[in-house]
Amino acid sequence: MLALLLTLVGAIGLVWLGRTAARLAHCHRQVTRAWEQFDVLVCQRNALLPQALTELAVPPARRAGLDTVLAAQESARRHGDPPQLATAERDLRKNWDLLVEEFGESNRDHSGVRRIEALDAAITDAIRRYNAALGAYRSLCRTPPGVMVARLTARGSYAPLEPSHQRERAH
Repeated sequence: MLALLLTLVGAIGLVWLGRTAARLAHCHRQVTRAWEQFDVLVCQRNALLPQALTELAVPPARRAGLDTVLAAQESARRHGDPPQLATAERDLRKNWDLLVEEFGESNRDHSGVRRIEALDAAITDAIRRYNAALGAYRSLCRTPPGVMVARLTARGSYAPLEPSHQRERAH
């Protein structure tokens, strides 16, 4: 009788751990997917920036700051360094906003500027999705079975992308 009870308790424990492992794997996939979506949008936007600046005839001396920040952001993105990436994103958007203010109304309607602004909005949404997925993942990792499963499966460590611009903080 005791053996049957212990077997039943063990089976329930294994099912509980299995369900926790499945939820943890699902949350991990959501974090990874959100990061990949963010990464794709950043790559698209960063590829458009130099092209738009060239089309708008921005002098090289005026765009040097943006080019430097763009290189720093690309390095942080390739190394998967969220805090450095958030800092570079903040600086990049600040530099871009300063340039856009100088463009004048006629250049603000330029298709490249509109596409970059649309990608900035999509990046803002991607940052929110990544941080939400990361919050759910971390929350699950703090539960007792989640701690055990997370240690057994050795999932990667992730850092949130802090709001990198007033646009992210406003929403």
